[in-house]
Amino acid sequence: MRRFAKLNHMESFSFPKLSRIINFQNMILPKRNKPTDAEFVEKQLAKTDAQALEVVPKSDEVIEAEMGLAPARPLEVMPKIESTNAMVLKPEEIRALTANFPDSDFQRGAGGDPKLIYLEHVALRRRLNDVVGLGQWRFEVVKSWTEDFTAGNPPKPAVRIYIEGRLIIRGVQFGSAIGDGVYYKSNAASNYGDGYESAKTYSFRRCCKDFGIGLQAFSRDFCEEWKSKYPNFDRPTKK
Repeated sequence: MRRFAKLNHMESFSFPKLSRIINFQNMILPKRNKPTDAEFVEKQLAKTDAQALEVVPKSDEVIEAEMGLAPARPLEVMPKIESTNAMVLKPEEIRALTANFPDSDFQRGAGGDPKLIYLEHVALRRRLNDVVGLGQWRFEVVKSWTEDFTAGNPPKPAVRIYIEGRLIIRGVQFGSAIGDGVYYKSNAASNYGDGYESAKTYSFRRCCKDFGIGLQAFSRDFCEEWKSKYPNFDRPTKK
């Protein structure tokens, strides 16, 4: 620091290997015009655009080769599903599908309420297999989602599972609905899969209802008549 301080008071000094003496007091430095902010930004943008034009984009094949990736396989195209119930069923098949179910196919405990009855999903699946044919129909899950909540006293954590599904018969959509199921995390006797299957079952039943299969379960008159015939909910023996 002292060395530089002495230099500031010197009028001139000589650099090594230089033959002439530079006088700093009489030196006139050239003036530089400082660009404005707008000019600077415009210049930088022009430079960036020029560099971008020089870059040749790589093809997908080149990128895959550089990354050591195998060529991507084409996506499988799912069969088209018609959104309307076109006439893919014969009139006699429709009558057979929408016919009433025997009392033995109903069970108590709909929605967890022992005073309500419901139609077993096994009976619905058997009806579709017998009338339409195995492999000629399917229940398809469109999407699923969940929500956390608490229930009971004291409150316990639980998960409500939603399933949006649709009933497909011979490539045609005949119904769509959302079902839900509940999984209580503190209940060791059940798990998430049980709640998921319950949501699927509810969605499947409602899809069948859209087409008119098993409408008895949604008829108040039929439910009251069934309960009056079986006051103890002792349903008749299946044939």
